[in-house]
Amino acid sequence: MVAKTANESLTLLGVDGHLNPTVSRYPKSYNHKALKIWVKALENTAQSTDTLDTWMKTIREFLSLCKKSDIDPFNHANARAVNKGIDDWLKSNRVKAVKYCNDTELFKMFTIASARRTAAVTGQAGRNFYVENIARLKSNEDPTLEKWLLGNPLPGFAKIEERSYKKEINAATSIVINFIGSSAATVTLNIYCHSLPMITGKKTNKAMAKHIETKIWTPLVRKHPFNGVQKLF
Repeated sequence: MVAKTANESLTLLGVDGHLNPTVSRYPKSYNHKALKIWVKALENTAQSTDTLDTWMKTIREFLSLCKKSDIDPFNHANARAVNKGIDDWLKSNRVKAVKYCNDTELFKMFTIASARRTAAVTGQAGRNFYVENIARLKSNEDPTLEKWLLGNPLPGFAKIEERSYKKEINAATSIVINFIGSSAATVTLNIYCHSLPMITGKKTNKAMAKHIETKIWTPLVRKHPFNGVQKLF
């Protein structure tokens, strides 16, 4: 599943993850003026039979070298295609999360008291991000609720620590529920993406995170709500 997610993420850059990176396979989404840096990244990265691993290591090295050289790694002429790929990625995983929760009727077991959304830039060179929805819940005080979460095949949560449960919908999308006392809990929906959108203006991590949250993620949350949930979660 992780390999599938990584390969899907590479398609956002316009590359085939089944073949090892080379000079001729320089991603179309990258700045042509940074090609010499790509060559250096290839020289610095040992290739292996695991092509996805080789791609990810080469990309991390390339982005790190670009940052050190103060060169924008991206081809902004291709910004629309890259941004659409990210929109489609987040939409697809949001829809999967909504379908899972609706099918299992998860939110019939809880009432959302409050909710917030956030985004954060991550990764070695600050070139990945995740979006996160966090809600405070009121449970129905059913003493069998935690046992119900562990039901197989559904809801299919796994216990990760005392009173904390996680459901991995796929390698990029997960839901975590933490119980607090007898009638309260928090639920966190997390979606990870291996590529950043291309934006104008400031490109700090803070500016990027705000753009992702307000311009990309929140509109998707509004468009694809969970059944029975009134809050913007």
